[in-house]
Amino acid sequence: MRAGAEPGRPTAKTPPPTLEQGPIQRRAAVALADHFTTKSPVRSVCSVGRLLAIMPDDDITALRQMLTSRRADGQYAMSATQIYAALTAEGYTVGRGTIGNHRRGDCSCEAVA
Repeated sequence: MRAGAEPGRPTAKTPPPTLEQGPIQRRAAVALADHFTTKSPVRSVCSVGRLLAIMPDDDITALRQMLTSRRADGQYAMSATQIYAALTAEGYTVGRGTIGNHRRGDCSCEAVA
């Protein structure tokens, strides 16, 4: 052993310990599959879908119009950023990116448009 080396620590000439040799040990009784089966369930709707379920009827109508209305050139009449600003100004919590995902049908809800 080289001078000053700690006992039990691998040096350039000694290979690191294997699983059988310790001190590295695998955690007992936890398999990778256990993590998959104990994963929390997927949400049934995104945050936009949840808002549509709890908002008053007039707000639901307004939000649906904001999400689906298009200009003559085919572009959305309101950007996701504008919808986000309107919702947060009214005290609703929603992710800015979730609005675009919901519009495209890239969320856990059914496609809007």
